[in-house]
Amino acid sequence: MKKGTDIFYERHHDENKNICIFADGAHCDLHFHRSIEVLLLTEGEVKAEVGEQTFLAQMDEIIFVHNYYPHRLTLLGGPFRKIVLIIPPSFSDDFDRAFRQSTLPALLDDRAFNRTLLPLFESLAAEKQGSSLILKGYLNVLFGKLLDHYPTVPIRLDRNVDLMARILRYIDCHYTEKLTLDSLAQEFGYSKYYFSRLFNTYVPGSLSNYVNLIRLREFNRLAKAGTDNVCELAFACGFESMSTFYRYAKQYNRK
Repeated sequence: MKKGTDIFYERHHDENKNICIFADGAHCDLHFHRSIEVLLLTEGEVKAEVGEQTFLAQMDEIIFVHNYYPHRLTLLGGPFRKIVLIIPPSFSDDFDRAFRQSTLPALLDDRAFNRTLLPLFESLAAEKQGSSLILKGYLNVLFGKLLDHYPTVPIRLDRNVDLMARILRYIDCHYTEKLTLDSLAQEFGYSKYYFSRLFNTYVPGSLSNYVNLIRLREFNRLAKAGTDNVCELAFACGFESMSTFYRYAKQYNRK
């Protein structure tokens, strides 16, 4: 597994409001995200890199990518079909606790058992634009069956990726506070220069841009419950001015 600048944080999946389900494409560069990814091969084979593992996955096998695990797929040629589930944090709340200390193996290779799960994958694909409650129901059944059938393994991340995961988790918990390069570098015990270089290695754009997008994501989540005071909620989410809030809201809504 290559390290350093070969890995990048794929933010757009984590910003999705809904589960991403697709069947096209195969090759992808080395990246990581907070979302859990599950891929069922229905035809062909693919070379996969997940964490520190490199392996060949074939028809009726499942590739499981724990959140923050760097991963890459390389198509080997010939017919290839798959169903991919990319499950953002907003959808993984119900089973996130099961993956705090351990995770599923990257390759789930009991083909006979996996074939029994195909109707669940197909139901998820059919409902991808439907009710979030229905989607969560199918996901809970799918993950319940996977965890009941396959043994879990310890979570292992590359040192720098593990550090970035801890930084991103910290931002998730402290987005309402004033977060700067200086304060975060001090929190994690690094120089401002080293911290900035590390952050920019994995995350495109500036730290302030990333933090404000997290604030906007949380604003949108909280606003669903209804609010009469947009200004009050924006400041409660950490925005320092309404001009900054409206700038990011406009940027977000264009996506």
